[in-house]
Amino acid sequence: MHINITDLKVVGSSLEVPVFITPEVFPDLPLLSPIRGKVSVVFRGDKFVINASLEVEVQLECRRCLGLFPQIFKIDFQEFFQQGMPRITEGEVELEEEELNTFYFQGEVIDLGPSIRENILVSLPWNPLCSESCRGLCPTCGANLNFVDCQCQTEE
Repeated sequence: MHINITDLKVVGSSLEVPVFITPEVFPDLPLLSPIRGKVSVVFRGDKFVINASLEVEVQLECRRCLGLFPQIFKIDFQEFFQQGMPRITEGEVELEEEELNTFYFQGEVIDLGPSIRENILVSLPWNPLCSESCRGLCPTCGANLNFVDCQCQTEE
């Protein structure tokens, strides 16, 4: 997703852009539907402040039963974009939180694609469960215990 910032030259000027990104744009993400939401851009003088509010439906694999299930995520993030190149300093430097979320770009267009992709990835759970009561798979025969009661002998 590209945002043209040509008209944002006055400090405090802003722009709101609707977001509709089809799953084909990010083939490596398990998207089930388009990414929808909005992005606002505010020119702060030295940086552009990006606030995004997105909704995305993804397909996850349950860590217990290995079944696939859909889940909707609401993702909000704020990042800063600055024209030019980052300054290079010698030695160790302590960075402020805003500096850690500042990205640099050239020209009159900000590419939000990498930021959107990254924020979706970090929002995905490490150990997704289709439900808290998921019974998982039988360790002997591999049956999905959510759907069948297998006859395998288990030791307590």
